[in-house]
Amino acid sequence: MKKVFLTLVLAGTAALAQAQIQIGPKVGVNVATMNLGERENKVEDGIGYAAGLNVGVASNIRFTKMLSFAPEISFSQKGYKYDLGTSTMNGTEEETFKTNYIDMPLLLRGTFGSVVKAYVNAGPTLSYWLSGRYEGKGNYTENEVTQPFAYDLEVKFVKEYDQIETEDFVEVSKEHANRFEVGASFGGGVMLPVAGKNFLVDARYTLVWKDIYNEMDANEKERNKFLTLSVIYLLGN
Repeated sequence: MKKVFLTLVLAGTAALAQAQIQIGPKVGVNVATMNLGERENKVEDGIGYAAGLNVGVASNIRFTKMLSFAPEISFSQKGYKYDLGTSTMNGTEEETFKTNYIDMPLLLRGTFGSVVKAYVNAGPTLSYWLSGRYEGKGNYTENEVTQPFAYDLEVKFVKEYDQIETEDFVEVSKEHANRFEVGASFGGGVMLPVAGKNFLVDARYTLVWKDIYNEMDANEKERNKFLTLSVIYLLGN
């Protein structure tokens, strides 16, 4: 068993030594929403998309002319817009849930063509939830008097609930927050030669397999899904 493991390590090291490695900045935008389970039917398509940044570092480790490994790490903003309409009990007309993540896509890339190349990506994406915020606005009617209102609540991760009422944050315990996520990413783009380097225009869709909240009745289901449009400039051979 030790000989097999050592052989695999040596083979991997040799392959990596012969691989062509490129690395460079990545800048893009997420067009994100969430799968909210049964709540999607209750609001009749009231769930919309929220735009956010996707900024980080990308790489391309090429083993053959067509096949490469393309890991990335980026700061990624996700969330959704929730248009509740004017007929809800609490009067809220619109809510936006914004979340900040560290994303690490681990992609296999197939490249085709000669000068201007096309490619496809697919692989898992690992994510860690850094922070979140609920923002809402609307009008509340009581005793035939209508008043506008707004709220801006930060998601605060806590060990145990303090049961403190606040207008600044909403508490989420560690047992209820699934801060580590695993998803699947797939897409593709074009690779252009620029000054001897590679300039990529990339489009990618990611689906997450896990709810961000665990066993919270008010949040029956919340799973991230988002489209990422980005440009990548790869340096190196």
